[in-house]
Amino acid sequence: MNNLSINTPILLIAFNRPDLVKKVFEEIKKAKPKKLFVSVDGPRNNEEKIKVDEVKKIVSNVDWPCKLNKRFQDKNLGIIGGALGAIDWFFENVEEGIILEDDAIPNQDFFKFCSELLKKYRNDEKIMQINGCNFQRGWKREKYSYYFSKYAHTYGWATWRRARRKYDSKMQFYLELKKKKYFSDIFPNKIERKYILHIMDDAYFKIPEAIDTRWVYSVLINDGLCITPNENLVQNIGFGKDATHTKKSDSFFSIPTNNLSFPLIHPQFIIRDRLSDERYAKWLFKNRVKKFIIKRFSFSLKHKK
Repeated sequence: MNNLSINTPILLIAFNRPDLVKKVFEEIKKAKPKKLFVSVDGPRNNEEKIKVDEVKKIVSNVDWPCKLNKRFQDKNLGIIGGALGAIDWFFENVEEGIILEDDAIPNQDFFKFCSELLKKYRNDEKIMQINGCNFQRGWKREKYSYYFSKYAHTYGWATWRRARRKYDSKMQFYLELKKKKYFSDIFPNKIERKYILHIMDDAYFKIPEAIDTRWVYSVLINDGLCITPNENLVQNIGFGKDATHTKKSDSFFSIPTNNLSFPLIHPQFIIRDRLSDERYAKWLFKNRVKKFIIKRFSFSLKHKK
């Protein structure tokens, strides 16, 4: 991709990790968006304020023609007020756009990919998200540049205001849908369904700040489709002590990016690629089960000593 400015608005959500946000911002600077929205949550203590102030300085360094919109908080709002509030703020001002957090490093093809497909599927209500991630590790079912999936990955993504209007933060129909076994229709595989419902249960009963899970739920209950590139365009590097939920490294979700060929080869049909989704799910469960076994084995050894 050349370094011409893109017209698609970008939202960058950041907090207290200047080392990470610097890497993401460097990629944004290369793309030179004409509209950039930056949201930085406030610090929780004086020590954190130093890092947050550094983040604000980094993301304010716009040296290309750009309309910069800032949402800098003095007090900490947490995930709901911070990240979710930032997305709401973004779509109060734009009809469509790209969303990045400080731990999602895109390559330049990601911006071009999202920009082109946001326009192409602008009025197609079935399409609710454009993913930046692909976890197939090089495997492709078709020659096309992307496929349609039921899985929404939010490590670097794009969507429309019309889709975000369907976001159900309260998961108000969850218990009814679960009781009537509608999730069996969405996830015929018992293991896959059990895993998804476990995540949904945690979000519904225990974790109000699980905004990503609530968005995934919203896509599923609206029978929405997510566009997934046939190359990985975003790498998640946010596994570590400063992360909110991903404290430990997870190589399954943190894989290098690859270039995507242009012009894009568009699918001739809009049908969910069940085979690709099943393959992703298989990889996911294999990874999770392996980690669970290692964890249990380590726990047993520790208590035998």
